[in-house]
Amino acid sequence: ADLDAAGFEWVSTRQCGSAFMTSFRQLRDLYDRTGASDPLEPGSDLEVWADAQRKAAAKGKLSKERLDYLRSIEFRFAADPPSSPSSPSSSSSSSVGPSD
Repeated sequence: ADLDAAGFEWVSTRQCGSAFMTSFRQLRDLYDRTGASDPLEPGSDLEVWADAQRKAAAKGKLSKERLDYLRSIEFRFAADPPSSPSSPSSSSSSSVGPSD
């Protein structure tokens, strides 16, 4: 049988539909729009997914491929908020050493 004559599609138009890739694409879209790789809506499905990725990474349960995907959008693996280097609150207000 001639596959071309039968209308066989040689290039898939489908994207990977795994739960990881579906959520990753949503987070990548957010990153592309805002530069942020943290979901902006507390309690959203995407935030729950991102927290699950952090926990899985901490336990060494994410594949290198998935880690690479997340790193490509500057995903924060630590759960604490990022500090802004230009923010005055990012420097320590208490200094180590003698005080007057």
